[in-house]
Amino acid sequence: MKVAIIPDPEKNLLDFGLEVGNWLKDKYSVLPNWGFDEKEIDMAILLGGDGFIMKKSLYLATYKIPFLAINCGTKGFLAVAEKDNWHEVLEKVLNGRYTIDKRQILSVSHFDAANKSRNFKAAGNVYIRHRAYMILFTVSIDGKIIYKELGGDGVIVANVTGATAYNLAADGALITGGLVITPICPHALNAKSLPVPKSAKKIEIFYHGRKGGQEDDEGCLLFSDSEKFPILPGERLEIRPLKKEALFVTQEGFSFIESLQKKLGLST
Repeated sequence: MKVAIIPDPEKNLLDFGLEVGNWLKDKYSVLPNWGFDEKEIDMAILLGGDGFIMKKSLYLATYKIPFLAINCGTKGFLAVAEKDNWHEVLEKVLNGRYTIDKRQILSVSHFDAANKSRNFKAAGNVYIRHRAYMILFTVSIDGKIIYKELGGDGVIVANVTGATAYNLAADGALITGGLVITPICPHALNAKSLPVPKSAKKIEIFYHGRKGGQEDDEGCLLFSDSEKFPILPGERLEIRPLKKEALFVTQEGFSFIESLQKKLGLST
């Protein structure tokens, strides 16, 4: 078995990565790989925080490589192991006591006013937000409008992976499947975070511009995971779940809900 150990290059994790690699080699005769050849890798181990895990999950999904994440950040909602229990977690996985949690990747198309598009993929979060002002936007699911010219700071579309990121901070619903749409600081009492039916094929967001019709609108941005792009009035997004999936390795006995409660300080 060959395992790629991939540490976040922005953190000082080389020594920890060597510790994990030497342990795998000495105890299980697993060959750690410090480069990356997708044809020779059976599994990846990610060392980092949620942002790094989300970014790499998109990359690994391209090659259909399963991965296990060890939290080396703060909360680490996407990780199943911590620095104080990674031996125990890896022992379960290497002894076959694990499952693979398949999480959808999002396809995003950004159409300008002339209906020309640019296309990209997201591991978990897609949202629009103005730098300083309230904006107006319309959101529909499979052609049915759910928020019409809603005013607010913006709107988020997230899958299971992204639900614990900006969506959670914006008081959005946490989900175990499908997608969720969360208005950011909406100017309406009934505009709540909305889990999307798993049968949904397409979510559209139409950006009308700043509320009040002001012309200065250079401050609105479209975010896809950690990437950002300008978005102008009259432009729209189409967001679709893909068949391509990120393959999260989860050890036997792991509960996402229990882990989340513990990291949020909600467990008893």
